[in-house]
Amino acid sequence: MPRGTGPGGRPAASAARGAEGHAAPSPRGPLSTEQYGALGLAERHPVTVLTGGPGTGKSTTLRALAEMLGRGRLALAAPTGKAAARLSDTTGREAQTLHRLLGAGARGFTFHGKNPLPLDALVIDEASMIDTALLLAVLDAVTAGTRVILVGDVHQLPPIAPGLPLQALLGTVPTTHLTRIYRQAQDSPIVALAYDIGDGERLRPETLPLPFTELQDAQTAARLALDAGAQLLAPTRKGPLGTQALNAAARRLSGRSGGLPVTDGQAGVGDPVVCTRNLHGAGVMNGMMGVVTGESEQDGGTLTVQFDDTELAFQGTARAALMPAYALTVHRAQGSEWPAVAVVLHGSHSVMLSRTLAYTAVTRAKETLLLMGELEAWNQAITHPTPPRHCGLEERLHT
Repeated sequence: MPRGTGPGGRPAASAARGAEGHAAPSPRGPLSTEQYGALGLAERHPVTVLTGGPGTGKSTTLRALAEMLGRGRLALAAPTGKAAARLSDTTGREAQTLHRLLGAGARGFTFHGKNPLPLDALVIDEASMIDTALLLAVLDAVTAGTRVILVGDVHQLPPIAPGLPLQALLGTVPTTHLTRIYRQAQDSPIVALAYDIGDGERLRPETLPLPFTELQDAQTAARLALDAGAQLLAPTRKGPLGTQALNAAARRLSGRSGGLPVTDGQAGVGDPVVCTRNLHGAGVMNGMMGVVTGESEQDGGTLTVQFDDTELAFQGTARAALMPAYALTVHRAQGSEWPAVAVVLHGSHSVMLSRTLAYTAVTRAKETLLLMGELEAWNQAITHPTPPRHCGLEERLHT
């Protein structure tokens, strides 16, 4: 410490520069030169990117961008409901999913090139999760005068669907790389570990900034996570240490049994669950977590779930939209954060192990991080970069 650009390189902090290479404005008030550089690019260019690793002030910059652009018709959006909720908490303004913004329906999107969004500016957070088709749909739905700012950490997991558009945009449109790590983050062993993982540094017990627990069974992993009040994360749903096994073990340890079938398990009163669909009418989005507050065997079996300020009943086949949430896959956790997180990487996860997965998993933790599984599996992930994707977007952007 101090550390630099983030995974893949750590030069000293430097002023943000746009594609044209001009230095960013001098810092004013609480923002850094880099952060004011992002605001300057957003004022001058139709499409810009803001990226940076943990602890570099993306949230502070997001708030400043929302304040600056909020003088006009501004929309804030993210790929998932949970990420949109976080964006709303960060900025103090309403945010929504990209699909809701575009008016997704059975016949496609309401907003498109012939019926554009009435916006002056659009800020999209967690842009690393956006696939090429969705980004092209967003760009088709904005007018030539709309400013689009994409914010994300390019070292997180790529989108599940084809493409890697955020990576393609780097260097193609004006980009701010936040490099300065703030003092509080410099003292965080979680941030230190994230940068070590991003740099491909193998974990060694004698130099690990956090304790590591070798384990082979779901019961032990679930017990340690429950004792710490931590959200469990694993790479896969199936297997001896997949989320199905971890959720079942955590539920047993919590003293719960019975319940009604949901996707990948059972759920009853007191169990945490996650919604896996966008339920726009109810205001419950894919990725939102809640707690089961009611259970009934009538009408095919009904679970009532409390999501923040919304209580919603899932009757019969509608329960398929719910999954147990003591443990989540790392992909499903992307876009979310918790005070305490427990991450399990094991040899049984080998097909899914990658550097971006390990990096994404550890950066879900804000205060406490438990590392579990097999050290060799962690090192297999860290030394296995995600294979490059070629989707043709770079060529389209340059034509």
